[in-house]
Amino acid sequence: MCSSDLTCLATGDCVCLPGFYSRFDGFCGVGYNEACVLGSIGPFCSDQFVCNQGKCACRHPKHQSYNQSKGKCVSIVHGPCSGATDCTDNAECAMNPAMTERFCKCRTGYVENRVGGCEAGHGTNCEYGSGSVCDRIAGLQCLEGVCQCPDESEAFNEKLRKCVGLVGSRC
Repeated sequence: MCSSDLTCLATGDCVCLPGFYSRFDGFCGVGYNEACVLGSIGPFCSDQFVCNQGKCACRHPKHQSYNQSKGKCVSIVHGPCSGATDCTDNAECAMNPAMTERFCKCRTGYVENRVGGCEAGHGTNCEYGSGSVCDRIAGLQCLEGVCQCPDESEAFNEKLRKCVGLVGSRC
């Protein structure tokens, strides 16, 4: 017999009901952004989350964001990590040369966006509609499979990280 938030499989194993996730204490907890209650009555958050203002949230909100496709909280750029799967999309876990800690940084060809994610930089291959996003800070678009300035009368200025008009273009 399983506890109320579990179901019994034909193998005789107790597993969490759909929408619930295993916890360290053998019970099941609710997922990201689900309602939770602190104390002994629950519902409780699954282990990777904490109950913050009545909802399950990432444990380290200054350094993490919830990744829907991975179904877990991941570190944003400059956040701590122990492996690549700990980092946001298009980022890798690197060693900080000045310290013994590892941190997430954008992979080669990608640049940090305003929320600590990584977007494809100028000249990086892209596929329109694939979910890969070109650098929005620079105003780049995916044209002919490459992130580039949206207008041929513009050139990308790497120092300014934006598209600038060429001679004869409208300003």
